[in-house]
Amino acid sequence: MSATSLEELPQTSVGPSKEPVVPKTTRAPKTTTTVIDNSDVDTDTETKEQIKATQYDFDHNTYNIKTTIGQICLVLTAILANSSLLKILVRRRLDYGTGQDYYELLVTLLATSLIFLTSVAVLLFVMVRLNIKRQKARVFANVVASVVLLVLFIITVLNIFIAAYSGHYTSPSST
Repeated sequence: MSATSLEELPQTSVGPSKEPVVPKTTRAPKTTTTVIDNSDVDTDTETKEQIKATQYDFDHNTYNIKTTIGQICLVLTAILANSSLLKILVRRRLDYGTGQDYYELLVTLLATSLIFLTSVAVLLFVMVRLNIKRQKARVFANVVASVVLLVLFIITVLNIFIAAYSGHYTSPSST
């Protein structure tokens, strides 16, 4: 038997060595897959998890901005409708002298509705500027959203009264 050192002996997983020897294997060639944007991506497990994370990543801030802009557009249409009705009401009063039975009430309701609608539009513009990824901004956005909902309910009640009292117009000369 020849004298050999321990370093020259092949190490096995059961031998006197502290660390087991892992046999070397050749790595399989990398395969590529096509993602939505047609870029080549390695299909390692980390990359697959990254692809899943980017495909299903939902940006709440962008969603909030888009829905708030939609609400602003709806508020602007309500402002235009109420101002148009106010203009018709004032014009009829100027043209026919006497006007409608509930003229003062309708002007008051329309003016109040327009003030509330303008305040809602301003609050919605404030909400668009918020970054809801931060906790403080998220709490403030929830408060503003609650105030907007309450004011929109009041506007709806005002517009129901406006529609109920405006009625059908007939010119005094046609009677």
